Amino acid sequence: MIKKESIENLKENIDIVDVVGSYIELRKNGGSFKARCPFHDEKTPSFVVNQNKQFFHCFGCGKSGNSISFVMEYEGLSFRESVEELADRFSVELEYENSTGEKKRVDEENLLPFMQRVSEWFESNLQKNGDALQYLYGRGFDKETISKFQIGYAPSSYESLNFFQQENISLKVAEELGLVAKDSERNSHYARFSNRVIFPIFSQNGKIIAFGGRTLSNHPAKYINSPATRYFNKSKVLYGYNFAKEQIFREKKIIVVEGYLDLIALHQAGIKNVVATLGTALTEEHLPLLKRDGLDVVLAFDGDKAGIDAGRKASEILLPNSIDISVVLFPDGKDPADLLKSRNSSNIDEVKEILSKGVNGVKFVIHQIANKFNLENPMQKERAGKEIGTFLSTLSSLLQDEYRLYSANEILKSNDIKYIPVSKKRAGKYKDYDEYRATELHLLKSALENRECLTVLKNEIEERYFKNSGSLYRDILQERNDSQELLRLSLREDIPAYPPSKFRLELLTYKLYILREKRVEAIETKNFTEIRFVNMEIPRTEREIIKAKKFKIEETTI
Repeated sequence: MIKKESIENLKENIDIVDVVGSYIELRKNGGSFKARCPFHDEKTPSFVVNQNKQFFHCFGCGKSGNSISFVMEYEGLSFRESVEELADRFSVELEYENSTGEKKRVDEENLLPFMQRVSEWFESNLQKNGDALQYLYGRGFDKETISKFQIGYAPSSYESLNFFQQENISLKVAEELGLVAKDSERNSHYARFSNRVIFPIFSQNGKIIAFGGRTLSNHPAKYINSPATRYFNKSKVLYGYNFAKEQIFREKKIIVVEGYLDLIALHQAGIKNVVATLGTALTEEHLPLLKRDGLDVVLAFDGDKAGIDAGRKASEILLPNSIDISVVLFPDGKDPADLLKSRNSSNIDEVKEILSKGVNGVKFVIHQIANKFNLENPMQKERAGKEIGTFLSTLSSLLQDEYRLYSANEILKSNDIKYIPVSKKRAGKYKDYDEYRATELHLLKSALENRECLTVLKNEIEERYFKNSGSLYRDILQERNDSQELLRLSLREDIPAYPPSKFRLELLTYKLYILREKRVEAIETKNFTEIRFVNMEIPRTEREIIKAKKFKIEETTI
């Protein structure tokens, strides 16, 4: 336990402006400092730091506190971890007390200093082992990078046990730290790491809490990590977070990769807002590190089946927690470490380009679910729809509404009526994906099921606006009871009809989108007659949309 006097001494020796200013940009505002709150989205700054009172407060979300509570909230640390983080950063010595009230120094309070001594020994061994050094140089790592990440080498079990004995690290302590294990059959101990390149695993505030090792022999376990200890739980730790957090806070983006080598290669290439999982998928226990207001998460995995599965599982954990994610799959079986091995600028640019083109997380999951099924088979299509519906039900109601049509799109792609890609030049409600094909069907089914909607359809829009469903439009207007297409449409549960109160607004919004498309096409083909027509129709349709919205608001109010 940290002594109270020690905590007060820390508070007296740090300035809240320095602490908060190291995470977010502060601007002088009279006798205080202002910023946009890091704990909720806002456009106008309502976050105030009072230097005289050493206090912060947000008038938007209500969060307030001192330097310690700010670090706790921002970094997701415990009180003790936050105090130790600030003490390390500002070189303030802490004192501890045991249950009898006697003072203890940090070295006597916990066992982590032993981990630092072992890590330094691993580092010294690396310089004596040519094979280990050659392996790291062969992966493209330079001396500076090897030193920064404190990479080392674990020799034989016998040598490690001798070192622990020389350093007065008892077998009990070594076992508690995950450095040794007991062989029950032989009633003896052995070092967990032998003949392996060693990667120290750090806590959020930079303490070595575990190790990972990569074999240099033909051992069937290529990578191993320390077992769970009182300091280390691989389901809570993201490797490299201590190196990445400053850049993460600056960019408001965190990139998650699958292993040590990928992370180290990206950091060496100057992409520093990167962390890695430790031989396990992302779990809900990782959420405190990822669930920060305004933080974008990029999941960057190998493009093989394992990487795709990992991307989907991680997305299904993060998305229900309103975390904005995108998924990047590296092509051709390569990963960042492979692509960056040569360290030339073109490869670095290629990796940056790949990382910038992530797929929206919700769309990624929907697409992966749809890919599991044969969508030519109606029964399989129904199963796909149910599984996608189950996934969407885990999201907020806003996101469910946003992606419902996209989900229908994915399932409908096997339909005999083909989809038309949307040009990048075209703008409007449906610019992100081929949603307007599904919208046509929603509108036409509404007219099929409701006479009021049919009347609006006849008055407001012509057949030429229905690029993919012109024959359906004609059949509905002619009320052809023998139309097989109309019969199929009426039976489709995945295409619900709009209620009459919503129909006109949706129809006009869709018409405006098509008109804007037609204007782009007319300009490109220099069709001046069409240009004059759409230039008259677009303002008229926009006015009708405003009226429809106003009517809907008045109707809701009444």
